[in-house]
Amino acid sequence: MPYLALPRHGRGSVCLPAASKANPRGGFVFAFRPAENRRTPARPTKANICTPIFASKDAEALSRYDLLFNRNVRVWLGKTDVNQDIAKTFKNAPKEFAYSNNGVTILCEKHTPDPASQELEIVNPRVVNGSQTLHSVADIASLGADSQAARVMLRIIQIPKLEPAHLPEEARRRKQIIRKIALRNNSQNVIKKWDLVSNDDFQLELARYFRTKGLFYERRRGEWSNRRTDLKSVGVERGPEIKRLVQLIASYYWDKDQLGPVAAKNPAKLFEDKEYEKITETHAEVAYQLFLLENIMEAHVRELSQSRLYVKNAARQVKYALFALLVRALQSIDVNWGSEEFTTVLETELSDQTPRWRKFVLSAFDYIRAAFRAEDKRYRQREKQPLTIANFAKSKTYINKLFPPAVARNLRTAGRAVL
Repeated sequence: MPYLALPRHGRGSVCLPAASKANPRGGFVFAFRPAENRRTPARPTKANICTPIFASKDAEALSRYDLLFNRNVRVWLGKTDVNQDIAKTFKNAPKEFAYSNNGVTILCEKHTPDPASQELEIVNPRVVNGSQTLHSVADIASLGADSQAARVMLRIIQIPKLEPAHLPEEARRRKQIIRKIALRNNSQNVIKKWDLVSNDDFQLELARYFRTKGLFYERRRGEWSNRRTDLKSVGVERGPEIKRLVQLIASYYWDKDQLGPVAAKNPAKLFEDKEYEKITETHAEVAYQLFLLENIMEAHVRELSQSRLYVKNAARQVKYALFALLVRALQSIDVNWGSEEFTTVLETELSDQTPRWRKFVLSAFDYIRAAFRAEDKRYRQREKQPLTIANFAKSKTYINKLFPPAVARNLRTAGRAVL
């Protein structure tokens, strides 16, 4: 597989679109040479050539060569999160770029290696996949000192140009092939942020711990569906899935700036560097206790929803705030999180579902309801319209007020009762 070298100033030449004897219809003719400071085969072949894209980082050049990207299914999408990550890796970890990027796919009418000059000439190249990579690299204002070490995989697909003698059917078939290549190179299942950490040490540790409890921790999407029959046959039941458990852990850290119940409503953010680093500090048994607590809470919320319409209407929006408030109340009475004794308390309650816990959950829910009604009153006076429970639940300003230094007496009393 060829590599593109992406130095700040690569060596190479380009013929701008123009008619010539070699290229009578006009178009691009790129001549690539090996990047400096990179060993290349003495006699390059079509399958093994290390080359720079000398203009790939020149934003002005890219804007001139619009034709280079006219077969790509997307124009540059700008500084999206993904494109910023591409640029960040190129700048800060250039040696990791080759295996951190899916590479570039180019269609061309002809590509010819020249062993003598160690050049690869590509006639009428068209990028069908990798536009975001090339533009993101070009968009970097300043580069790290080691950026010349960056490499990216390059795949070149030659589709010979049509000659006048070709039949219309061949022309139609050629267009169809080009279309399929462009579409299939840009078709993939969406990769979620949590998919990218599913095999790290923290996730594997959680999976092992939950298995000791006879539960399957679904760290990879769809795995329970694929293995359900086999797992149930050996007595393993379904446990939490990765996104849900990390949301609970984020809510557990209600007093951390980048975490808490509001942050938990935006799960993708929880898997970014700083946020996820804090998440991974959580002991596996604490994570298991949070899973038990959520199941207890959900069971009692369902029961309460049957007799209290306000619980039913608001439960989904305030779920993580309610969960964090239960955690805070238990912390205030010195519950030993991570202890076997507390695990036993939670496992027993999940099995029995006692009125004491129902009262505890209701007390926390009513506390949130009272806070919402007070904020709604002030909001109506100020904005002349009602505050929705959804907007209340996603506002850090409102939710943070639920966690004053001293926990409300009725919550502490209800918390003590469940123990």
